[in-house]
Amino acid sequence: MKKTTSEKLRWLVSEYEKIVVIHTSDRCENCLKLLVEFEEVIAKEAQTDVLFVEIDSKENAIIDDVIEKQNAPYLSIYQRGVIYKDAVISNPEDFRSIIKNL
Repeated sequence: MKKTTSEKLRWLVSEYEKIVVIHTSDRCENCLKLLVEFEEVIAKEAQTDVLFVEIDSKENAIIDDVIEKQNAPYLSIYQRGVIYKDAVISNPEDFRSIIKNL
């Protein structure tokens, strides 16, 4: 999974029809653990027309606060340049379910 920035994401949403952004924090131990599991799900089950990227939550104070309180990654899904879904994802099963329904 590629790491990117919020600034680059603005360009990516105009170039890709579907993007899944996983916001993480290096201060969130559970996020780092789940990110490894999410990458395994992506490798096995993700559609090839979906771009998956990771963004450090420090770039967005609100998301950073949510991650700190929930101790889990924050997911944003863009379709055709618009946010389709936002959610805190605390386990691989929920993540798998979401990406299967893209």
